[in-house]
Amino acid sequence: MIHFTGQLKEALEIALREIASYRQNNLLVAASSIVLINETLTQLKAFVQSYTFSDSLEEIDFFKNIAPEFFALLIYFHKVYTIEAKKPSANIPLQKKHLQREYKKIGYFYCANVDFFSYYNSGMSDRDELLFLSAKQDLLLLPDDYAVLLDSSICPIATYKIAKLKAYTRLEKYIFTELDLVKSRTGTMTSAFPTTKLSWTDSKIAAAELAYSLYANKSFNNGKVELRDIVQEFEHFFNINLGTYHSSYQDMKMRKKSRTSFLEELRDSLERKMDEEED
Repeated sequence: MIHFTGQLKEALEIALREIASYRQNNLLVAASSIVLINETLTQLKAFVQSYTFSDSLEEIDFFKNIAPEFFALLIYFHKVYTIEAKKPSANIPLQKKHLQREYKKIGYFYCANVDFFSYYNSGMSDRDELLFLSAKQDLLLLPDDYAVLLDSSICPIATYKIAKLKAYTRLEKYIFTELDLVKSRTGTMTSAFPTTKLSWTDSKIAAAELAYSLYANKSFNNGKVELRDIVQEFEHFFNINLGTYHSSYQDMKMRKKSRTSFLEELRDSLERKMDEEED
């Protein structure tokens, strides 16, 4: 057991470091890491299902000390992916608020589980059998995100909580680092860009439709520009947070009538203005 899980964890950590070395974007690092970790957890599950624990102590040791190390990585990168996907692209104050809001969630989690963490950190073991033997967990007490991320057959609720504790300890450092980067960019953004007097007052999905159209038409830099860069400039100059603009794009594609209703509205408005001036 220890030999197999030790080698599996070491190989996973090496692969994760390789991903981080060639992926510069936090969102891409998180996405690639999640895929890799899930593949590793599939191997771990197959091993556990075919393995017979020598006794309850070995089973408890696995679910209390070994398994949380793997699941903590999955939880951590899922959180990083969510934070990055929802982070405003160019609005510095909104980025700061977004990161601070995520940090508060960590505090809420700690407060909600303070008794369990006190038990875990104390080194006591009198409740271990109830907490870490998978057959004894109460599935009615599953946390909201438990079923989405984890497999209850190899991750009892207590294992999940320890894993989340480890993940959030690492996530705190990530959030502090990102907040420092946001603060360092505040002065740069202030001096580099003039204060805009324009504010977008139409819908967010209309703004996203326009940004995507300009990107698809290769209207900037002969098409040699990333969509994210266009969105960032759009957000800055028009004082709008497009948030998860990828979701807006999916909504556009699913429209039952016209998928480019805002562009058609712009065309109609311009033609109507021209007609009025000719009359």
